[in-house]
Amino acid sequence: MDFDGFMSQVPSSHKDFAAAVHKELTTAGSKVKFEDKAQGGFASYSNPKTKKSLFNFYFRKNGFHVRLYPVYDSGRVTLTDFMVSEIDKASDCKQCSPKCSKGYDFDLRGKHYFKCRYSAFQFLVTDESKPVILRWVKEELV
Repeated sequence: MDFDGFMSQVPSSHKDFAAAVHKELTTAGSKVKFEDKAQGGFASYSNPKTKKSLFNFYFRKNGFHVRLYPVYDSGRVTLTDFMVSEIDKASDCKQCSPKCSKGYDFDLRGKHYFKCRYSAFQFLVTDESKPVILRWVKEELV
């Protein structure tokens, strides 16, 4: 699969957002890999030097999602209430695999979290979350 194949699966209401994120990440030198998964296309962006994941696009039954692997600083972006509720539901870190050296240990809105690296920052793409996610991607690339 290539970028065009992936984009053909993205809902029309999210195409501009997906293209903007793709441009930000690839312009910054991120390596991208597209795959077909059971629920639809999957795009993975990684740092070419460290090989660590930076960002994923993926599909689930309830819609189009993103997963961020940030150097998290809660002061850098303001999350929507729905995004915070998704973090609340994410798995706590149990150091589940050798790839997961540690989870995310942070405070957000007066609450302490220790969340799994792979589920902490997974968000449904909505009109409300798109500008937050794009701003977050840009902040991570600075």
